[in-house]
Amino acid sequence: MASDAESKVFDGIDLDDEWRGMQRRIVELIRGEVKSDLAEDRLELDPRIYTDPQRLEAERSRIFAVEPMLVALSGELAKPGDRVLFDGAGAPILVIRGEDGVLRAFLNMCTHRGTRLVANCDSSKRLVCPFHGWTFDLAGRLAGMPMAHAFAGMDKRARGLVPVPLAAWRGMLSVVA
Repeated sequence: MASDAESKVFDGIDLDDEWRGMQRRIVELIRGEVKSDLAEDRLELDPRIYTDPQRLEAERSRIFAVEPMLVALSGELAKPGDRVLFDGAGAPILVIRGEDGVLRAFLNMCTHRGTRLVANCDSSKRLVCPFHGWTFDLAGRLAGMPMAHAFAGMDKRARGLVPVPLAAWRGMLSVVA
């Protein structure tokens, strides 16, 4: 237990006091003295709400498409090439740290044929489409195409990855799909 001199304060909240309060609430819950921190009694929901396709579509259109969703913590993407994948909103999203240290989010699909670009969170310096081998840099720019002569006259700058709005707040990364 930290002394008052060592007490940690974050945004005006004494973290030691907060931790002691959480411990007390946990003990009350275990003893059955209270049923919840949020309600006077138990809240029962029909389990089908978690698997209802109509509800999912309503949530996607009314919540996921307009509200920021937490996708990662910035510490998960410490080095250039580190990335996370997020499919919780419907559209597959890739969040990646660029060579310049900037965090960016893109639709996780190749701009050639729409194939899912990244299937794992292994760090890399390039993103390579598994279908035709188009290659993108960590800023989302089209960097290479096999058989480039077949695309003569195409503006490579217009075929970069599709950006998704990304916001960072206190180490939390959110997107709006």
